[in-house]
Amino acid sequence: SSALGWRPRMASVLPVVTVKDPLTWMPSICRHPYAVRLSSKQRTKCPLPLDAPVSVAFQRAQVVYYDNLVDLWSRWHGEYYQ
Repeated sequence: SSALGWRPRMASVLPVVTVKDPLTWMPSICRHPYAVRLSSKQRTKCPLPLDAPVSVAFQRAQVVYYDNLVDLWSRWHGEYYQ
């Protein structure tokens, strides 16, 4: 429950997710990578090469590795469908 003692009924909650298409998301993540760590060869010509590995670290001890930016986008958004 919340600090105010209010708990919503799950049947009355509508989750909303905004998905940015990968072709505009990849250049955007190159400009502002946030928690995404790009490989050194990718930083020079980002988002190319597409075969360069990337990782995401929201916490220092919790790093998730991906094959490339396409893999990151696919797996990240795929979790919403599952």
